[in-house]
Parts: sequence; C-alpha cells; structure tokens
Amino acid sequence: QYPSPPPDFSHPATPHAPLLSPASGNDPRPLLVILAVYSNRTDTITTAQARDRFFAQSFGSVDDYYRSQSFGRFRFTPAAESEGTVNDGVIRVSLGSTDDIETDGNDLGGAFGRQAIREANATTSRVDFASFDENGNGTIEARELSIVVLTDFDGLSGCGGTRTLPGDTAADGVSFAGRQYSFDFGLENNITHAHELAHQAL
Repeated sequence: QYPSPPPDFSHPATPHAPLLSPASGNDPRPLLVILAVYSNRTDTITTAQARDRFFAQSFGSVDDYYRSQSFGRFRFTPAAESEGTVNDGVIRVSLGSTDDIETDGNDLGGAFGRQAIREANATTSRVDFASFDENGNGTIEARELSIVVLTDFDGLSGCGGTRTLPGDTAADGVSFAGRQYSFDFGLENNITHAHELAHQAL
C-alpha cells in the first residue's frame, strides 16, 4: 500500500518510502547498445557518438540522468563486449538492407529486436549473453541486462518504443522470453532514450 501522505519526491530532504524506490543501495544495471547499420544507408551515427549519448559522465547523457535523479543509487553501466573499444557497451551490427528489417506489421516490434540480438550473437566473441545470467536460471531478466537497438533509419517511426521480444529469442544458450527491449533513433533527444529504458528496466 502507498503511504499516506505520499512522499514528496521533488524535495531531497523529504524522507522517501523505500517500497516506492526502484533502487536499494547501489543498483547498477548493464546496458548493451546495438548500433544497427544498413548497406543502403550512410547516415548512421558512430559508435563513439552512441557511447557518449548513453554513457558519458557529463551532464546530458542517459547514465547521468539516472545517476543524478537517483542521487547516485541507480545507473546504467556499459555491458561487457569485445568489439571495437572493448567494454564500452556499444556494438555495431549490419542488418543488411532496410528492406530486410523484420517488423511486426508496420511496427518495429519484437521481431526487430530478435533480429538485432541474433546478429549481435553471430560473432560469439562479440557479446557473451550467457555471462549476464547472474542467477543461472537460463533467462536474461530485466535486472541482468537492458538492450537498446539504435539506428538512424527513421522510416517507420519518429520517436522510439519498447516492445516485448518473441518467445523464441535466444542467444548463447539463454532465453529472452518475456523480456522487453527498446528501439531508438538517432534523431531523438536523450530524454526519449531514458524514457524508453525506464519501460524495460523499471
């Protein structure tokens, strides 16, 4: 039950109800940004730009937003990976032509996320998805890994979204059944990235 009166979250000096907090103590969450590129598009953002957008330690990044708003208790850290700049949390994958995008009808739904994860797993040395299964139950849970597929292709959406991955989504022997992921576009502002992440992580 919610406390009465409810805590005032806009004032740091006001005691907060712990049951309403997404973080208990220091609660970092690994985040993997999959930068999707296409053979018939040249206006993709760079991995360095994606890294700064999500993980820069300066004002304005997604990680800075969550760290500052949680008073340092909650943050997104770069997921371990071995492509390019090792462990910067961003990998670049080719999804062929934009004609090859897997969609759910006219929506970049769960099928698009499955496609990106499948390609990210095509080179096993790039990301070891099984390493994120901390409790060993064979499923990647929301607390264990967040995934954003970022692209400049803006033909199907002007904003972004968070969708549930298909039940057959799997990589390195672990399942993503019931998990959500976010798809974001390079034209978005960072607060939209943060908004979509909140759907899947919290």
